[in-house]
Amino acid sequence: MAVDAESLFMPDLSAAAFRDRVLHAIRLARLTTSLLYWKAGERIDPRLWQTANQGLELVVFGSRLPSAAPSSATIARRSFRLPVLRAETKRILWKWLSDASVPDVVVQWKLTPADILRAAYSAAGGETEVLQSLEHGVELTQSELFTPLACPFTWDDLVVAPHIREHLMEFEQQVRLRSDVYEEWGFEKLFPMGRGITALFSGPSGTGKTMAAQILARSLNMKLFRVDLAGVVNKYIGETEKRLRQVFDASERSNVLLFFDEADALFGQRTQVKDAHDRFANIEIDYLLQRVEQFDGVSVLSTNRKSDLDKAFLRRIRFMVDFAPPGPAERIALWRRGLVESSPAGEALLDGIDFEALAHKLNMTGAEITAAALNAAFLARAQGTRISMAHVFHAARREMSKHGQIIRVGELER
Repeated sequence: MAVDAESLFMPDLSAAAFRDRVLHAIRLARLTTSLLYWKAGERIDPRLWQTANQGLELVVFGSRLPSAAPSSATIARRSFRLPVLRAETKRILWKWLSDASVPDVVVQWKLTPADILRAAYSAAGGETEVLQSLEHGVELTQSELFTPLACPFTWDDLVVAPHIREHLMEFEQQVRLRSDVYEEWGFEKLFPMGRGITALFSGPSGTGKTMAAQILARSLNMKLFRVDLAGVVNKYIGETEKRLRQVFDASERSNVLLFFDEADALFGQRTQVKDAHDRFANIEIDYLLQRVEQFDGVSVLSTNRKSDLDKAFLRRIRFMVDFAPPGPAERIALWRRGLVESSPAGEALLDGIDFEALAHKLNMTGAEITAAALNAAFLARAQGTRISMAHVFHAARREMSKHGQIIRVGELER
């Protein structure tokens, strides 16, 4: 008989009332001659363990944390730590439950036997149905720390230099092949602390760092969650470590890609200790460095100030991808993607656009080009005409002025 200890526990419940609930479960187990299994046994107060064992020859406690039960001369205890399922074990379990081929997500995700059992029930619906059942079972819900990001882009939408694309695709391959290399080839002994993969995306704003994370998450069938650093870095001493633990623990089983935007705010260099607050801040950074190294999931950190990051932290990063501003060839491709040639109905939208001139005269990032193209479309629509070079130059001047680049009227047209 299984009893969820967490369901019996209420914050305002007295110790006496909780003891009565425990005794009720024990009596029911004795009457039905059942083995009593306490799920979430860590919620039972160690002082009540004697009560939880009362009158039963064998009791099993399931716990996500190491047992804190007191020693006893009258009760024999033995603890077993159940390891995380390896890829081969998950394949064997799946084949025992289903005649369908083993889906890739079953091998790649960090699943429990119960997760695999639930997924096997959906095998008749195909791999998409299996994926949806797993996402529902281990879904990471939105909170003050997490914000889900949509992933509408594919590799075809990313315009970057060839060496950057190659580096990103290498990152994707390592995520896919983790179990093959770590387990089948035995490389896990070289990384006993954790098998996660972390990448650092650095470069100016608007160069494609967030889009790259969205593309990777979509390609890997992972959900993308942005970590709210403002929520993580709490102003009260000691809260940051607690919140970071929540972030990492919740995401390891949820098959999400964690995206830390503006990572330098949290992963910056240690401060010189001048007061107690500085000392505790450094302790929290040390904890963070250790937790990143032990993380078994996939995370991407983004920054436009790589030089501000702690060198000890950089040593723990597997991939460092430097996003540079686009060159002329990339800017031509970006303008062609931004300025749509025709509407869904087939109406021509452009009038005499010189993409070569735009790429060479306007030194803009991808985000700036996209914004300028959209603004040019609105200008043309308001005037009832097609999009011309005049519309694009006007929109570009407005966009570049946001960053202090003042271009006089007529300067670009020359």
